[in-house]
Amino acid sequence: MELPLRTLDVKCIECGAHFEAMTRKRMGMIMVNCPHCKASQQYMVKPPKKGGEDNEPVGKFVTQMPVRILGEVVSKDGRYVIEKRAKIGMQYGFICPKCNKQIAIKTDQVGEQGATCKECGAKVFFQAYDPVEEERLRQEQERLRQEREAQQLKREEELRRQEREAQQLKREEELRRQQEELRRQQEEQRRQQEEQRRQQEEQRRQQEEVRPYKYVDDIPDVEPDDRPSQETVVAPPRRRLTNGELQWGGGLLSSPQKVRLYDGTTIVGRKDAYTPSDISFIDPEMSRRSVQIDAEPRNGVMSFTLTVLKDLNPVLVNGRRVPQGMSVLLRSGMKIKLGQTTLTFKLV
Repeated sequence: MELPLRTLDVKCIECGAHFEAMTRKRMGMIMVNCPHCKASQQYMVKPPKKGGEDNEPVGKFVTQMPVRILGEVVSKDGRYVIEKRAKIGMQYGFICPKCNKQIAIKTDQVGEQGATCKECGAKVFFQAYDPVEEERLRQEQERLRQEREAQQLKREEELRRQEREAQQLKREEELRRQQEELRRQQEEQRRQQEEQRRQQEEQRRQQEEVRPYKYVDDIPDVEPDDRPSQETVVAPPRRRLTNGELQWGGGLLSSPQKVRLYDGTTIVGRKDAYTPSDISFIDPEMSRRSVQIDAEPRNGVMSFTLTVLKDLNPVLVNGRRVPQGMSVLLRSGMKIKLGQTTLTFKLV
């Protein structure tokens, strides 16, 4: 006898919607599809309390607990397995691969579990897991990953900092090297300038020792040695006398010897028969034809100029040596030393 249709009050385990399902079974497992999300699921049917004369159920049939379909059973390595994992504490259902009967199971521990069909004895294996523990492990792994990433970022930042510091030290070292090179070049330049200045001063000092005197004001007043010497005066040729004269010798008890200068050129030197001078002295340290004195009028005034002809024996004017070929403008009172003889130029 076919049983009448019964109405079940069902709540979808996927979307949570309530709907009614029709079945002829009074108890056991039924397969229903949610009209809202189309999810397939199994339910365990429990009949209501019996009553009445015909012992018919009173009220609607209700479901005891929703049963999820775990997955398709496949044969692998000689045994039946379900590749999809099951959550612990949940009821699942699947179809026996031998007798096609519905098998309901409830997972209570983590790891591999097996379910045996009561009709044919076929055994099906599946893996169970704890979602809370897996979430905790996932969070722990995520935390460890974030820590590793933070440490990696910290190491990279430290490496970048060290690289920046190394580059900064390299730039500072290069700058110091350039500064040292610049300082060395400046020191070398200063040293060269000092050496050049010293050479110029030495050259100027040497030039001052032999510098000719073009003007009387350039000659310092230095008293030369007035030691007397033997001399022989040769009268100049007949020319017009000037107001200039040369004086030498003399002392506390004797007057100095004098000779007036004529206009034109007058040669003064050591006495020599082959190269006679206008005024000659017997002085072995005096050069023959040592100097010449030119007397010529300038602007109505007689001017006297001394020119050195030979400086093998030094010629000193007021204590300063005059080189050969150079001229000195004479002024009254100037001292001229030729060898051991000292002459004084006077204007009378």
